[in-house]
Amino acid sequence: MNHQSLLDIPTAVLMAEPYIPRFIARARYGNWVPAVSLCMRLLGCPIIEPENRKASLRALREAARAQPHGILVFPEGHRTRDGEIQAFHTAGLEIMLRERPLPVYVLVTDGFWKGRRFVDFLFNIDRIDGRTEVMGPFHPPADGEYAAFLQGLRDEMVERLRQLRGGAGVAA
Repeated sequence: MNHQSLLDIPTAVLMAEPYIPRFIARARYGNWVPAVSLCMRLLGCPIIEPENRKASLRALREAARAQPHGILVFPEGHRTRDGEIQAFHTAGLEIMLRERPLPVYVLVTDGFWKGRRFVDFLFNIDRIDGRTEVMGPFHPPADGEYAAFLQGLRDEMVERLRQLRGGAGVAA
């Protein structure tokens, strides 16, 4: 899923009903964030610290092995300021696909970036007009060439976001 706001996780969880996917989260959200930290622990979300690449990739490998209903991934790594799709960080995705090459569903969302941060959400809630669409399933290649597969998914997302915006330009 492209990452626009605080509403992305609840949106994806509602769309995945009756399952609740785990989601990858930074360690800083693991403690003292009301409701979020508890939900992360209850779901068994993989916790990463991007600065510790080796431990983060190990956590993603273990999560791919253990996940019962899928893992929600934001391949851009963080929320974007304008909702456009940024470059993907693919090392973790490639490891997870190697561990369990399951079909991939892509969620493309737009309009939620006006509520990017909590303060933005509070002061712009009346201006948020978001949509999210599901694409897929996309089946990973049997030959293990995941880099091209992931670039293709990003290209699909960029095109779909362009369509959601009525043809407006999106970062390539």
